[in-house]
Amino acid sequence: MRTATRFERDVEFCQQFLNVYAAQGLLYLGEWHSHPDENNMPSTTDLTSLARIAKQPQYLTTMPIMLIFARSGEVACTVHPVSAAYYPCVLDTVDPTVETIEESPAH
Repeated sequence: MRTATRFERDVEFCQQFLNVYAAQGLLYLGEWHSHPDENNMPSTTDLTSLARIAKQPQYLTTMPIMLIFARSGEVACTVHPVSAAYYPCVLDTVDPTVETIEESPAH
């Protein structure tokens, strides 16, 4: 189900998707979505969802990450450890349009 303010994932499809990538050695890190306003902090529904994910062994993580984008594009990142309070984390982003200059070793 998807509306402007609610989304419910297809659990069976998602599990098949995760199984394919887990077989290739890739791991599930977490979830992302957007909120229709400027509030990019986890809702009660978000907190419940990530708490369930952290407890389910098939996700292969006990600390899922959630990225939530506000309407403006501002992103919040939170970590949701199993059986503990969630906490914010800082994202260090890289602008792919900026050229980086490697420093030469000192002689």
